[in-house]
Amino acid sequence: MIARMKTLIQTAIIIGGLLTVPATAFAADCPVPGDPKVDADQTYQAARCQLQNAQTREDQIAAFDLVHAAAKAGSSNAMTLLGDLYDGGTFLDKDPSMASFWYLRGAQAGAPLAQLKTGLRYILGQAQTQDNARGYAWVLLAKRAGHSKAAEILTKLDDRFSDAEIDAGTEMANPLMP
Repeated sequence: MIARMKTLIQTAIIIGGLLTVPATAFAADCPVPGDPKVDADQTYQAARCQLQNAQTREDQIAAFDLVHAAAKAGSSNAMTLLGDLYDGGTFLDKDPSMASFWYLRGAQAGAPLAQLKTGLRYILGQAQTQDNARGYAWVLLAKRAGHSKAAEILTKLDDRFSDAEIDAGTEMANPLMP
C-alpha cells in the first residue's frame, strides 16, 4: 500500500501541470511516467504499460493521454502506438485517417514498424492515396532499418510490382536513409 501511494505521489509530481491525468489511474507495477518533454520514451513505456493494465475507461483515457503526450514530444514508438490505437478501434473510435497520420509521423521519425505499416497502407490504398512506389519506398526503409518482416514482403512486392514502380520507390527511399 505504501509503495502504491509513493508511485501515485511520484506520478503526480512528475506530471505536474503538463497533463490532465488523474494520478489514481496509474497501475503500481508500471514505470512512473517522466516529463514527456524531457524523456518521451520513458513516458511511452509507462503509457504502454498503462494501456495493457487498463481496467476502466478512466484508465484507458489516462493511458491515451500519456501516449499522445509522448508522441507529441517525439517518441516514434508512441507515434506508432497511436496509429495502432486509431487503426484498431480498441480504445478509440476507428479512424483510418488518424491511423495513417500517426504511422506516417512515426515512419518519418525512423520507427521501422511505422515505416512498414505506412508502406502497406500506401500499397493497399489505406493512406491518403494508393501509391505502390511510395509504399515500396517505406517498406524498403523498414527493411534497411532492420524490420524482420520487411525483407519477406519486399520479395513478394518485387514479383508483383513493375520495374518502374520498384525503381521509383527505391529512388524515393535513398535520400531518406540516414
